[in-house]
Amino acid sequence: MKKLFLITAVLFLGIIVISAQPNKMNMKAQSQKGEFVRGPYCQSTFTEEQQAKMQELRLEYAKNSLEIKNELKILTAEYNGMMTGDNQDLNAINKKIDQMQELKSELFKMHAKHRLDVRNLMTEEQKIQFDSKASVGRGNVNFGNCPRQAQGKPGMGRGPCSR
Repeated sequence: MKKLFLITAVLFLGIIVISAQPNKMNMKAQSQKGEFVRGPYCQSTFTEEQQAKMQELRLEYAKNSLEIKNELKILTAEYNGMMTGDNQDLNAINKKIDQMQELKSELFKMHAKHRLDVRNLMTEEQKIQFDSKASVGRGNVNFGNCPRQAQGKPGMGRGPCSR
């Protein structure tokens, strides 16, 4: 009887602990619906003109970076094939690595240019917030509790709090 009571108590406590954890899937769904309260520096602090220009910059960056990312994926697949094949040629593998690094460098430079272009559209107060939030996490710029568009990854050209 004590064993049954002990097992029931442990299961009950386990259920309580698990249910107390935040549900990431539910949070993501709420974020995409825009149900989170917006922070003090979200899109509402940008003028319509700023938002329109930022959207243009995001679109241009996304188009340009997509081409390079696709080329990088092709080179990566070729590299993986060269590494697993029967006849590995070190010189060819090194050339492939150099090509991949050139594309990565180009992407990094494009990202830096995009961030500076977006930053140049901002007022001094917005720049201070942008700069202070840019180093948080993995480079995500999130002004307050703003939901990010489709939970974008860093470098996806979504800018601060795009929706």
